[in-house]
Amino acid sequence: MKIYTLLFFLLITSATNTQVQDLIEREAAYHHFNGNVLVQSSSSINYEASFGYADLEQETSIHKHSRFDIGSLTKQFTAAAILHLVHDGKINLDDRINDHLGSFANNKWKKVTIHQLLTHTSGIPSIYQTEQGLDIFFPEEEPIALEDLILKFSEGKLISSPGKEFNYSNSGYVLLAAIIENVTGSTFEEYLQRKIFDAYGLEHTSFLPDSNSALPYFGYLPSNIERAPIYHYSWSIGAGGVYSTTHDLSTWVEVITSDNFLTQELRATFITNHTRDLGNLGYGYGWQITRDGIVEHDGGTYGFISFLSFDPKTKD
Repeated sequence: MKIYTLLFFLLITSATNTQVQDLIEREAAYHHFNGNVLVQSSSSINYEASFGYADLEQETSIHKHSRFDIGSLTKQFTAAAILHLVHDGKINLDDRINDHLGSFANNKWKKVTIHQLLTHTSGIPSIYQTEQGLDIFFPEEEPIALEDLILKFSEGKLISSPGKEFNYSNSGYVLLAAIIENVTGSTFEEYLQRKIFDAYGLEHTSFLPDSNSALPYFGYLPSNIERAPIYHYSWSIGAGGVYSTTHDLSTWVEVITSDNFLTQELRATFITNHTRDLGNLGYGYGWQITRDGIVEHDGGTYGFISFLSFDPKTKD
């Protein structure tokens, strides 16, 4: 059986329009797909479609400006915010994280660098891998304080020496959010809104759902669908929780591949494979890098799945 879930999907690719259209419409016809698709080549939209309902009970259709929880696609925005601090001379990528964590500094993390948090090579276990963090599988609709979230993994031992292994860690991106707050004096949300979302024209991207936001659903076939709860973004701050649209993410790819985004050196390091020698799918800063150099990331959270992919050589 196929899981029926709201799927928010942005694909910037060289695949033909017909191939993508046939795939998506075939899946939609069998009730396997419910969401938005956008296919773009350079700055031209080649294919765009919406399927299904944003609200099944009210039969509110999904449209091209519908907003979805993008899950781990949030990590690229967190990484971009860190690079802005590097650009502004506030931090360096090789800085030890304890130098910028304030009261969250931890002796077990004394050798961990910002670069290692960004590339999942810090050795800090993901909150899902620690005994204290087991209840993260049951986040709540009410917010959690950053201090309390960090406490859920701060007592865990390193699972590898910093820089030696790739282990995907949401905890690392939570700590990046803490670094941003400590360095800027702003909340993580305020800094991203001002420095990333507003600055680059991402008008429909933010941390909170609104009237254009799709509701999350779980289930298998159309006869067995139920609403998923909407949890507060603070339970995954830095690692997830942002809402966005296909059009905003299309704009975002155009931004980060243009001269308007930071410096050439920082643009390159953003999407460079920094884990090539660690025997895994390559990872940049909040991006997965394939063997062919395609830059992509997926996201999954309660009731939502997302995917974003582009070729930096052609911007497709």
